[in-house]
Amino acid sequence: MSQSVILCEGNTDFSLLQIYMREVHNWNEDKKYQEENEVVKIPNQKSRIFKRNDDYLTVMATGGCTRMTEGLDIVLDRIIQASPPFENAFNKIAIVTDNDDIDTVEEFISNIENKLTERNISFTDELKNKEWLECQVITNVGLPLSFQIIVLVIPYNHQGAMETFLLDAISANDSYDKVLIDKCKAFVSDADPEERYLNRRSYKTKAEFSSYFCIRTPADAYTERNTLMKKDIKWSNYSLIRSEFEFLKDL
Repeated sequence: MSQSVILCEGNTDFSLLQIYMREVHNWNEDKKYQEENEVVKIPNQKSRIFKRNDDYLTVMATGGCTRMTEGLDIVLDRIIQASPPFENAFNKIAIVTDNDDIDTVEEFISNIENKLTERNISFTDELKNKEWLECQVITNVGLPLSFQIIVLVIPYNHQGAMETFLLDAISANDSYDKVLIDKCKAFVSDADPEERYLNRRSYKTKAEFSSYFCIRTPADAYTERNTLMKKDIKWSNYSLIRSEFEFLKDL
């Protein structure tokens, strides 16, 4: 039995990753296991457990990029507190973040490394984007335990939120939708010139994303984001998404 965890930021990431891991890698939600076991999570944030054969996967939202190390600390604590046969300890940790709120990718990765060092985790190489890193820690029962960690900054080569990344994936797949998305972006750009409401870049990004869905699925315009993400779109079919999430197959 293996235990893996994906740390992500907010609702869009949380919804997309669940859909993707179900559709592409055949993970299924395990409500019984979730009810019977303590789910690793940040208070007031979402976390869900999935099962495939005898293996388990937790998808855990942190509530934002700035809280990613807080979430990692909770996950590391689960590993350090584990005792034989270490069934509840995580073997693999994937950290998924967008390239929007972080100042630099290097600084973000450095913060993750600092948290590992703070918790006395040993690793022999540098942590790099899209590369698994071998780690080891001495648990509270005095026994060594190994695990792997990976950081996936999406998109890596330019700044952008997860919503922007998803719109880019749709645009790359369908020229008609690309025109529609461009029109939505232009509308949002001009709609609030005084920035009374769209006074943050993240608000504008979410408005672009929501505008597109209001047109594509107008009957569901007021549904929750988690439900909206499932509507009519086979996210796993988009080549851009599959390439960026390539390393999640190792979970």
